[in-house]
Amino acid sequence: TVQSVLAARVDGLPAKDKLLLQAASVIGPTVSIDLLRMVSDESAEALMAGVMRLREAGFLCVSRLYPEMEYAFTHVISCDVAYGSLLQGQRCPLHARIVSAMESHYAERLPEHAETLARHAIQGELWGQAAAHSHAAAVKAAARSAYRDAVAHLEEALAALARLPETDDRLAHAIDLRLALRSSLFPLGQITRDLDNLKEAEILALRLRDRRRLGWILAYMIRDFSILGMPDQSIEQGQRALALVPEVGDLELEMLINGYLGSVCFARGDYRQAVDLLGKGVEVLRDGLELRRFGLPGPASVFFRLWLISSLTRLGRFDEAEVQSQEGLRVARQAEQPLVLMVAHYAAGFHLAHRPDLQRAIAELERSLDLCRTWKLPAWYSNIASILGYAYAHAGRTDEGEALMRQAIEASRAGGSMVNHASEVTRLGEALLLAGRVEEAAAL
Repeated sequence: TVQSVLAARVDGLPAKDKLLLQAASVIGPTVSIDLLRMVSDESAEALMAGVMRLREAGFLCVSRLYPEMEYAFTHVISCDVAYGSLLQGQRCPLHARIVSAMESHYAERLPEHAETLARHAIQGELWGQAAAHSHAAAVKAAARSAYRDAVAHLEEALAALARLPETDDRLAHAIDLRLALRSSLFPLGQITRDLDNLKEAEILALRLRDRRRLGWILAYMIRDFSILGMPDQSIEQGQRALALVPEVGDLELEMLINGYLGSVCFARGDYRQAVDLLGKGVEVLRDGLELRRFGLPGPASVFFRLWLISSLTRLGRFDEAEVQSQEGLRVARQAEQPLVLMVAHYAAGFHLAHRPDLQRAIAELERSLDLCRTWKLPAWYSNIASILGYAYAHAGRTDEGEALMRQAIEASRAGGSMVNHASEVTRLGEALLLAGRVEEAAAL
């Protein structure tokens, strides 16, 4: 096989060159010469002489000269074979040395290399560093809306942390990782999984007697229970969380709790109470605070406006909803975050579809659905698809509208999201009534 031929070539190298090639294979398919020097303990001259011999043998080639010299394996399979020639007892110390070398060499820009550092720390069994670098890699992934990558990094961080002795610091870090995990599970629509995650975090916070972290956990539970169609449990968690606010003195936490309680009021049909809570929140989030997240995956002012606009729409206060829609879109454009833009376009489309201003509503909702699909944000699919289908039906595009609304209903049932399910079913019934399909509409 190709692998056996390459393995024979690797074994045929002089001992020092073989060791150098193996060290390069641990660093990866692309190899920084500075990093290789730090790992190999060779002088600069001896190292470059060895690299040139490996280049002449066809294992390495120059991949970059500036800002730092890099070589690459001519074929990834060569890297894999060289790495495979190392025993596990040899690999682990090399990975650990690479972490130490990278932390020194890239000390001023560690976040740039977080993913690579995390991988080497895990392979080197440096569990504390593995947890820290995996967490940093997750933050980077979430910032570019790569939530699945963020979840994978956070799970690696939690697994690494579990290898360490239990201390207060370790418990606190585990809670923070679970709170970060929540911010990536939520946009993916994995609400049941997140609720389990938060319950694990609650156990840790109670064990640690950390009232502030417990408050944040309970606040996030408000939204999860609401989405799963359990408003009473949402209110209960909200009351528990609010009781902690005077004790911990966290104004950001108080803002989030009230915002989430406003969303529960909307879900229960208590639109006036929702407008009161969310209107106050939106007013506070002006004058330099519009882009602050307050524990949400994007600017809180955009999410608060979503629920405020929805409540104003239900009350028929369309002019006020229009003003808030335009403000939400303005903030979302400043944030330049796909998730936030998707939410802002959805909020605008929701109000326009009920006003009704169907042409504008369809444009806003199609933009929102396009962002939802492009960035793979399934948590919002059923909301957007249902309203867009409703707008299509009222615009005379009955078949398209029915198909979208049925997809929305199926998505809600599959994901366990019950908060808007009754509305989704009723919209489909209304569309079928418009098409003259009275018996089907009545059944819905």
